[in-house]
This record gives sequence, C-alpha cells and structure tokens, in this order.
Amino acid sequence: DNLSLAIDLGTNGEIVLADRGRLLCCSTAAGPAFEGMRITHGMRAETGAIDRFWISSDGQPGFHVIGRGRRARGICGSGLMDIAAELLRAGVIEPSGWILPPEKIKSKAGDNLKKRLTQAENGQWQFVIDEYKEKGKTSRIVLTQRDVRELQLASGAISSGISILLKLAGRSAGDIDQILLTGAFGHFLNPASAVAVGLIRGVSLERIQSIGNAAGLGARLAVFSEKETESACRIASRMEFVELGAHPDWNDEFS
Repeated sequence: DNLSLAIDLGTNGEIVLADRGRLLCCSTAAGPAFEGMRITHGMRAETGAIDRFWISSDGQPGFHVIGRGRRARGICGSGLMDIAAELLRAGVIEPSGWILPPEKIKSKAGDNLKKRLTQAENGQWQFVIDEYKEKGKTSRIVLTQRDVRELQLASGAISSGISILLKLAGRSAGDIDQILLTGAFGHFLNPASAVAVGLIRGVSLERIQSIGNAAGLGARLAVFSEKETESACRIASRMEFVELGAHPDWNDEFS
C-alpha cells in the first residue's frame, strides 16, 4: 500500500519501483566500480580489503580491513563509497567530483588531511589512505581522480534509473516510503555514504535498509516451494519493464 524501491547493486543495477500494486523495473549498467574493479587499488570484498572508512571530528582518518589483524591490500566497493563520502564531507573533494589541491581546502577537518594529498604523474591530486614500508619499499593505497570519476559514473547510472522510474510513476523521491538495498555490493553499503555521494537522493536515512542476498533467498524459496515459484511468476508477469536507453530523458538524467 505504499511506495517502495528495491535496488540490487553489483556490476549491473536492477531497480524495481512498487507503487500501490503497480510494478516498474529497469536495469542499468553501473560498471565494475562498486565491486572494486577499474579502481587504482580496487579489489573484491575479501581479506585485506578496506571496507569501511571514516574521518573523526578532529580530521583523523581511520578504516577497517576485512580479516582480523590483516594489512590493507586494497579497497572494495563499500570502502570506496565511504572514502568518497567522507572526503566530500571534509571538503577535500568538491561537489563536482574534483579532488582539490591542499591550498584550496578550507574546512577545519581538511587541515589534517592536506598532508595526505600527493600529485600523481598526470598532475592530478590523489589522497593517500594508507602508507607502509615493506622490504625497504614504501607502499601506498590511494584514491585517485580517475577513481572518483568511475564512482560518479556508477552512482549516476543508478540514480538516473531511479529518477526515470519515479518520473514514469508520476512520483518524486520524497514520496518513497522505503528503499531496500541488496546485491553483492548493496548489502554492505553504508546508506549514509550512498546518500552523501548522490546515488540515492531526496530520501531520509531511516527509510533505507539492507535486506541481504534477496535474489539468493528468492531462488531458494522457489526451489523448495511450488507456491513461491507461482508467486514469483505472477509478479514477473505484472512487471512493466523500462528500457532506459530508449527513454528520451535518459541522457539528460545520467549527465
């Protein structure tokens, strides 16, 4: 009886908008950034991956690594989203997506983060998340300007898909009663970070929840229950599939 949005996040993003019995769905190619691919130090969510990142009130960064006591080897999707969201909040990344040079960072929290900014070979700025010495060599895990752009493309694809479905339903983001996050990446995503970078817009945090591996659970239910299989088929038959690439507003929304 309400307006619900389900988002399955991975290399592709499947989105369903349920509006009082009407079901609209679409699929959008989010690209591999959410799963750590095409990111400079990206990796899957496995041992050694930074999966959470934060900046304390005094501007000190911290992170969590998958696997107790393990050294960071790279960044997975949820860590990437946290890093971008926190650096945006701290004024290191501006709303357009540019990583700012130290002299242009004006926030108080940014004062302690400036020393972590270095210039890449192409002259663009990058943020050092972790640095350590091993066998006499210094190793770094960084967030580069290209990494931010990859995240923008992935987030923009999902966000624009949501916008198109809402437009077709004649609704707005403020009308949404609940958003359900699922998928290989979506289940571990920090909703606050998703809102901060604009993947989800216009919806308060208390309306967003993660529901685990929904597709896997649905498949198991269908295997063990003929009733559930029939129910799934009925739901699928009622779906209104939206081909985003053919929608006249798609390019503008994505841009």
